[in-house]
Amino acid sequence: SSGINAEYGNLNNVTEHLITNRDVSAPLLISVFSSMSWGDGVSSNRACAMAHTALKMMASKGIPLSPAATHTFLVKALRALQVHGQHDNCLYTLLNVIIAIIQATYRTIPHVARDILLQVPSVVPEKVDKFLQLRWTCVQTLTHLSLNITR
Repeated sequence: SSGINAEYGNLNNVTEHLITNRDVSAPLLISVFSSMSWGDGVSSNRACAMAHTALKMMASKGIPLSPAATHTFLVKALRALQVHGQHDNCLYTLLNVIIAIIQATYRTIPHVARDILLQVPSVVPEKVDKFLQLRWTCVQTLTHLSLNITR
């Protein structure tokens, strides 16, 4: 076996176990999210891929992000966007991670993402609210469609 877990992308069984272990997951994910803003774009992309895969796995297993984790991960992802946002490949992977965080938390703790996004210079509060609502509407629509397709 290659150790690759096909269901969650690039997480092997050991990594999956570590991410689902409450004692280990927070420091591990903080390390992953911190490395997204390193000066090396390749390292950032790898960290983004791991973070995105971990977020998807956590969501599928019903493991919620706490408000503190949401705040930390979203701030780290936005800092990485500031460092690497000018590179298309990094931009897309970072935006995917940011949207995954928002999707994972919008229904339960929407104020955390909103409060952080409102701190971005020159942001318009109404546009943040519209973005968050639109994002949630898209998620609901896709979920509804996927449920109808699988029936």
